[in-house]
Amino acid sequence: MHIYTKLEEFNLSGSIKDRPAKEMLSNAIEASELRQGMTVLAPTSGNVGVSAASQCSVYGYSCSCVIPAVTSTRKRADMARFGTTLIEVPGEMTEPAIEMAYRLKAERPDEYYLLDQYINPANVRAHFSPPDRRSCCNCLKSHTLWQTRAAGERSLALGVVCKRTGQMSSCMRSWRSPGRGCWRG
Repeated sequence: MHIYTKLEEFNLSGSIKDRPAKEMLSNAIEASELRQGMTVLAPTSGNVGVSAASQCSVYGYSCSCVIPAVTSTRKRADMARFGTTLIEVPGEMTEPAIEMAYRLKAERPDEYYLLDQYINPANVRAHFSPPDRRSCCNCLKSHTLWQTRAAGERSLALGVVCKRTGQMSSCMRSWRSPGRGCWRG
């Protein structure tokens, strides 16, 4: 057995969420949901916000991250270094940030593209079917077993399981969003 791992720290933002952010944005651009002049609005408490900010800087879009008050100074600095506007909401959970992002989108639908990682299938699909040959997800086609997982990165683990079992549709139906107490699908 060979064990391979991809060092996500070499991604643009240093986060494992760069691939999902890129996949979600490129899908939105292809579907004309995200157009020039719009701002990407991402409710987040960290990694996706940093990755969304870095990918927006590559694609040439403005990015605003709606963050809970407890978001770490390091994550704030990481988002800000890519020119992101930070919108802070009170509380310790991501839920109020998600609610605020949906409110902002509803108020100005033509101004914002809402990057909701919790319901966007491209988030999981990025780990299931990565866009480049360098990713170790491709190693799963052989008898290679691997998994790199940081706390809170359920989409990677789910992508690995889906790839190993070949059951993407049933995996997508059982993808649980954090803090919601319900199943998405």
